[in-house]
Amino acid sequence: MGQVIEVDFGPKRFATKKYSADVYTTDIKCRRFEVDAGNPQRAYQEVMFSVAAADLDNIRAIAVFEGSYSDRVKNQRPALICQFQSLEAAQNQ
Repeated sequence: MGQVIEVDFGPKRFATKKYSADVYTTDIKCRRFEVDAGNPQRAYQEVMFSVAAADLDNIRAIAVFEGSYSDRVKNQRPALICQFQSLEAAQNQ
């Protein structure tokens, strides 16, 4: 009794890290969001929740990057890109 046994079970199952996202709107503005998530897809979902809370409805594209915005390197490639098409453009195809 009284002894502590330390056991390492490996990385946390639900470990999260920082992701930053550039959200481009149809009025040619870029808004930046930062979220904590376990993977780029979950980061995209968290960004979409933030976008909905900010009441943005004219989204053109979202680029999700690993790391915070301040840690981003100059030519860093996005981990995930989602482009949206306007309803009018989709109906004209």
